[in-house]
Amino acid sequence: MKKTILMMAALLGTCFIMNAQTLTVGPKAGVNISSLSNLDDIKSRTGFTAGGFLVYSFVQNFGIGLDAMYSMEGAKYEYDFGIGSDMIRLKNTLDLNYLRFNVPVTYFFRLKHDNFRPKIYLGPSLAVLLSAKSKTDVVSDPNNSMPEIDDSQTVTDDYKGTDFGALVGAGFNYNLAEATWLNFDVAYHIGATDIPKEGLDDPIKTKGLAITAGVGFGF
Repeated sequence: MKKTILMMAALLGTCFIMNAQTLTVGPKAGVNISSLSNLDDIKSRTGFTAGGFLVYSFVQNFGIGLDAMYSMEGAKYEYDFGIGSDMIRLKNTLDLNYLRFNVPVTYFFRLKHDNFRPKIYLGPSLAVLLSAKSKTDVVSDPNNSMPEIDDSQTVTDDYKGTDFGALVGAGFNYNLAEATWLNFDVAYHIGATDIPKEGLDDPIKTKGLAITAGVGFGF
């Protein structure tokens, strides 16, 4: 009798897990507000991000995903150049364009049949550098000693080809129709890689906030 009960419980549990398994795929896009660590007078850079995602839910409240996102990152920072009365203020804009892969593990607070499902997630992030550009502008020149400059150059070779880090985020899924979900996410990523090939005294690492929306189609 006990064996029969245990077998039935195991069978019901297996059926529940199999029924809960779903694969969701779709596109998403949004904005990045990114910056770099350990630079003086640093300012964030706002850029575009877009790509696709998939989430495999193996039980009702958990899922593991993969994001493949084109991500415009970088930062702006100002610095002084010169000595004494000849000192001028310059601004450098660094554009870093990555293909970023995220592997979030997600916890859903409600069940699959609910129309509104808040979620939290975390996981590793790996970015492949596609290109890097640097542009320098004059912010202030009290003596007008320096003509207006437009120093824009490609600096891809000055930075490492990959950036490893982690992300944490939250959001919600809202059911639009059968097997169709609106996904809204706010995620913060922080890099663990010192991205310049020639290291400085303090490591320069990526960090940023991504706000995205997308549509997921379930299978």
